[in-house]
Amino acid sequence: MWNKNIETFIGLDASFEEASCVIFGAPMDSTTSYRPGTRFASSTMRKESFGIETYSPYQDKDLEDIKVFDGGDLELPFGNPRKALDMIKETTKTIIDASKLPCMIGGEHLVSLGAIEAAYEKYPDLRIIHFDAHTDLRDEYLGEKLSHASVIRRAYDLVGDHKIYQFGIRSGERAEFYWAKEHTFLNKFNFFFFFFLIQKKKLILKNYKTQKSLFYIYISPYYQDIFSDFSISTVSPNDLRYEIKACISC
Repeated sequence: MWNKNIETFIGLDASFEEASCVIFGAPMDSTTSYRPGTRFASSTMRKESFGIETYSPYQDKDLEDIKVFDGGDLELPFGNPRKALDMIKETTKTIIDASKLPCMIGGEHLVSLGAIEAAYEKYPDLRIIHFDAHTDLRDEYLGEKLSHASVIRRAYDLVGDHKIYQFGIRSGERAEFYWAKEHTFLNKFNFFFFFFLIQKKKLILKNYKTQKSLFYIYISPYYQDIFSDFSISTVSPNDLRYEIKACISC
C-alpha cells in the first residue's frame, strides 16, 4: 500500500486505490550545470499550491472534483544518476501497471528519462512532446551521456526517428539543431503566438490597466515558462502567464 504524503498539493486528497492519477516528486539535482536547487522544486510547489484556489474559471473545473493521489517525493541517491533513474522508472511502472496516469515533478531535466523508459516498455510506439527552451540533444555533456543536456537524445535512443515533438526551443549547439532536422520535429521559439493573443484574445487586456504590463511579461527573462514549467519563477503561480496559457488553450 502506498500511503499519502503528509503534505499534499491543494485539493489532492484521494487514496492511491481510488485515484486515476498519481503525483510523485523526483528531487534530483545530480547533473545541473547552471544553478543548483531543482531538487527542492516538488516540495516547494506543494507549499506554494496553497496560495491559489482549486477552481479554474478558465476551464470551469475544480481539483476537488477529480481523484489524484500525492505519493510524496522519492528518496533518490546523490551522485548516482543511473540508480536514481532506475528508481524513477520502477515508481512510474508501478503507477502504469495499476492503470493510473503518472505525473512526475522534478528535479532536473534528466529525471524525465526514467519515466520515459517505463512508459516506453508499456507503450513501444510512444511519442514524446517536449516543451523547453533548450534542445537537450547533445550525445554527451562533459563526457557524461546521462546529463540534463542529453536527456532528449537518450529518449531518442529508445523511441527512434520522428517520434519526438519539440516546442519553444531557442538555445542549443548548431550540431543539435542540424541533428534535429533529421530525427525530431523541432519548433523554434518565436513571438507569433503573442501577436495572435493580442489580436484574437483582447479580453486579456480588460483585466490589466495598460498593454505595457502585458508586454513586460512577454520580454521578461521568464518568458520560457509559458512553454515549460511554471513553477520555476520568482512570481506568484497565479499570475499573468497562467492567464496567457489559458487563452492559448481556449
